[in-house]
Amino acid sequence: MKKDKNTYGIVDDDANFRNTIAGLLRLRKDTAQVLDFSCGEELLKYPYLRDIDFLIVDFRLPGMDGIALLGEQIIKDLAIPKLVLSGFDAEKKIFEALKHGATGYMFKEELYSLDSILETLSQGGAFITPTIALRVATFFKDIKKSTESFEDLTDRETQILGELSNGYSPKEIADTLKISTQTVRAHIKNIYKKLEVNNQIQLFRKVKDKTFL
Repeated sequence: MKKDKNTYGIVDDDANFRNTIAGLLRLRKDTAQVLDFSCGEELLKYPYLRDIDFLIVDFRLPGMDGIALLGEQIIKDLAIPKLVLSGFDAEKKIFEALKHGATGYMFKEELYSLDSILETLSQGGAFITPTIALRVATFFKDIKKSTESFEDLTDRETQILGELSNGYSPKEIADTLKISTQTVRAHIKNIYKKLEVNNQIQLFRKVKDKTFL
């Protein structure tokens, strides 16, 4: 059942921004109280956590960051809307936040969306701003492109890529596969071309990103 009056908790180390949000919240008719904390550790020490009806958390915090804070069991157990704020573009962090129970995510530059987000969250919905939705769509598009490029590799190229990722040199790979070093280097050149990388560092980063995803 939706409450007529809510207690909002804000966790942000930027005092000016924290005060700005608090000011906006106090203008809302549904606000009973606004609690503000400068870091996650301070929130965790608050003895009346279960009195908070809405939690607004900055991603970047001193010490424990916002994602880690949401991952704390005592916070995860709070069945309340949790809005994550971010001051920079970090698509992967969006998914981490949602994974840890965030029901909303917005860039600080989109503070004008706060009211509409809170209304959606108060009705049991989830919300990300249009800007973030666009970046998420782009992120998935890049994932698809990256995945497709790996699928273009032949079985032999995939095998050699695996050996490279395990730290073996072209000569060691040649000895293992019973082929010439020149042939291995030719395969590596094709791998670079298909994966659109120019050196081994870029190659390993791409492999790591694919593994992470």
